[in-house]
Amino acid sequence: MWRFVFFLLASPAFAQDYWVLGDDGHANLNEALVIERTLACWETAFTYNEKKSCIGKASSDCMDLQPRWGQTTYGMARCTGSETRAWEQILETERRAALKYMQEADERDRENGYSETLPYRVPSLNKTHETWLAYRKAKCASAGLVARGGSMRPVVSAGCWRGETADQALFYWGLTSPW
Repeated sequence: MWRFVFFLLASPAFAQDYWVLGDDGHANLNEALVIERTLACWETAFTYNEKKSCIGKASSDCMDLQPRWGQTTYGMARCTGSETRAWEQILETERRAALKYMQEADERDRENGYSETLPYRVPSLNKTHETWLAYRKAKCASAGLVARGGSMRPVVSAGCWRGETADQALFYWGLTSPW
């Protein structure tokens, strides 16, 4: 039985879901599949640790199931970049939910007369996001310097962007969700 499962996972038919050969013989990444699998993992995970375990799953499969293309520098950067786009979608969804939650809390504070004694949450969260965007950009540019001049620079940078974006999505989710 296990040999059959291994054969199925290692078979080119399964792996080629991620990488499709074009008419010209070049491999093209099925970016929609990487995004779809990341979103599906997020949606079916319920706890913080389950959601955190989604980070890197789709891009790892993208790289490992068809190593001829996925294990190239180009392939690794593309797989990881595609997963980052999924995390960007998740982050925006969770950020909007957190902003809505915070806006409702700010409105309750105004109704209860707390408006002069406490800072409002929505402006603070917006400032946090703006600052985080600059931080992510600077951090991931620095991370890429580890491989300065080398072919792994885009892979290291892409991994940083994916990790930082996913972690920020978890931060926003945690503001409105019980752990």
